Amino acid sequence: MKREETIIVDLKVKDYDILRLKQLDTTKLKFKILDNSVEISLSNKTARLIFKKPNRFNCYTKL
Repeated sequence: MKREETIIVDLKVKDYDILRLKQLDTTKLKFKILDNSVEISLSNKTARLIFKKPNRFNCYTKL
């Protein structure tokens, strides 16, 4: 069974948990976006995911 992680991001809070993944990891990521603790629907919207790899390179992904 694949591991599943939910990433909760509140746009009003700048405190985030670190998620550690490995190369070829099959973890399924779910995103929950909040604005001042109110959930925002991402339907018909474009989101960009920016993350830093262990080798210090930034990755940009359009979802």
